[in-house]
Amino acid sequence: MNDARVEPVIDYEFVIALARETEPDTDRTLLAIRVRTVREFTSFGYEIGLTNRSAPSKKEYGVEIGGLSLPRVTMPVTGGARSSVLVAMPADGTYELVIHKRSKQGLARFTVKGGIPIGIDDVGGDPFVRFEIDAT
Repeated sequence: MNDARVEPVIDYEFVIALARETEPDTDRTLLAIRVRTVREFTSFGYEIGLTNRSAPSKKEYGVEIGGLSLPRVTMPVTGGARSSVLVAMPADGTYELVIHKRSKQGLARFTVKGGIPIGIDDVGGDPFVRFEIDAT
């Protein structure tokens, strides 16, 4: 019997999901850039430090990924670390999404139609992120 631990192969570190959210107080439509780690944790629901690096006038949106931290309420939660950045929903069109982490950079192009992100394509950069649309 072989008791050696087999570690799973992880092709990327983070999942970046774009979603539409509505601000409850004003009903303003927002673009949520959600970041989640692929690695899961069993003790706490960690938060990811994010810095908004969006430049809407240049048709460029993005975040810089920092380190992990414990949330203010430290209840036991399993799963990946999560955080998000909210920005005003851009007008219909195609935009660049840039994700920075230290010297790495992930690049994607996404499309907004009718105030909803409808598509996203990886266009290069370092393969440490996977891009998707969150339809929830």
